[in-house]
Amino acid sequence: MPARVATVADVQALPGLTEATEGQIQTALTLTAPLVSARRFRDLTSEAHAYRAAHWLWSMPGLGLAGDGLDTGDALGPLASESDGPAARSFGAVASSEAVPGSDADLLRSPYGRAFLDFRRAVRGWGCARAGGDPYQPV
Repeated sequence: MPARVATVADVQALPGLTEATEGQIQTALTLTAPLVSARRFRDLTSEAHAYRAAHWLWSMPGLGLAGDGLDTGDALGPLASESDGPAARSFGAVASSEAVPGSDADLLRSPYGRAFLDFRRAVRGWGCARAGGDPYQPV
């Protein structure tokens, strides 16, 4: 299948974004399209784009979409501390098995951003493996 950008239906198929309107999703798709290269993601472009747009929707303040239908641990990260009186809870960043640049740290905050990073890691070596290049350099 040729590489293509994601559609509203692709984003709506992801769990946890039932409250997002078609207009909000279309805005997210438009704003995140330049962040997902078809040259890099190839056949996974639409999936990567859908998850990148979903992360944008999840992380935008005021939309009220963060954590909708998701497990609290997925939405907020692991519980780091808890007190009883007055009640307080602190959540830590989600652990990653790979160090990420500061520009990618925001993507670790949502399950959609983490999935996008997984797609990017999966395709990292595709562009240079045949040319004998370093598969750990971005394409």
